[in-house]
Amino acid sequence: MLFLGIYDEVPGAFGRWNAQAIGTDTLRTYRAAADAITSSDLDYTMLRPAWLWDEDEIDYEVIAREDPFRGTAVSR
Repeated sequence: MLFLGIYDEVPGAFGRWNAQAIGTDTLRTYRAAADAITSSDLDYTMLRPAWLWDEDEIDYEVIAREDPFRGTAVSR
């Protein structure tokens, strides 16, 4: 699982808060890991949830890397 914000894809105040809360060094490290995965011959899916919660439901969105970030909560 990788962090939301590794592609600088979260706009506005939430994006700034996210980068500050996680830390730019951490985001750079996870971005390097994502780059290594995407440049490999592996089949992969990256999970980049913004917030995990414990509700008893299935709730997530699938987006491509180039799509704008949507949503914030992902059920465990």
